[in-house]
Amino acid sequence: MKCVVVDDEFPAREELKYFIEKFPGAELLQEFGDPLDAFDYLQEHATEVDTLFLDIDMPELNGLNLGKIIRKLNPGMKIVFVTAYREYAVDAFEIQAFDYLLKPYSESRIEKLLSRLSVEKKQVSNKISISVGEKIMVLNLEDIVVVEADKKETRVYTSKECYLTKMKISEWEEQLPETQFYRCHRSYLVNLGKVREIEPWFNNSYMIHMENCPVKIPVSRNNMKEFKSLFQVK
Repeated sequence: MKCVVVDDEFPAREELKYFIEKFPGAELLQEFGDPLDAFDYLQEHATEVDTLFLDIDMPELNGLNLGKIIRKLNPGMKIVFVTAYREYAVDAFEIQAFDYLLKPYSESRIEKLLSRLSVEKKQVSNKISISVGEKIMVLNLEDIVVVEADKKETRVYTSKECYLTKMKISEWEEQLPETQFYRCHRSYLVNLGKVREIEPWFNNSYMIHMENCPVKIPVSRNNMKEFKSLFQVK
């Protein structure tokens, strides 16, 4: 469970760091006293973060506004607001906060919260959320046929639609279950259950034909041996 802490008060950050670092399976990726620095970091690394601990009353950029932005960058991230003010609770849950932690909090309260976060992380989900323009689309993993790199973005081919998303293909590879999806080429991730035909190609390579997808998928030479083993190709 990878965490980021954003709080302009140093003692508050230190307290959260203490509990996160001693909790089994939790990892503190970064801490920020300046929300603008946090924003810059999360623009590049949002999909790597499981949980964001976020103060609300901060200068320059308050936590609620930062949370709204981050929700679009990584809809699956768990956002926990940590604040001394009760009056922001309704606003926090309108942007689907995982929890609302009031300062000062007890040791048992933060430990129970971390335990809940850990359980959520371990549960295997059959859905994934992606940002497409101004919308957040929720896709069933079984409907994803191919993920194709397109410069710094990716095209996601499902059984019915094709979506363009800001996620990098390396981020998709981290989030999709490796038992179901295979990186056959630097530009392609395929759903192994959607492979329809394997066509012999030049230089002893292969092209993959997928169900409900117009794109032919190459298998890179570096992946040939592993690919043939997966499909028992002789």
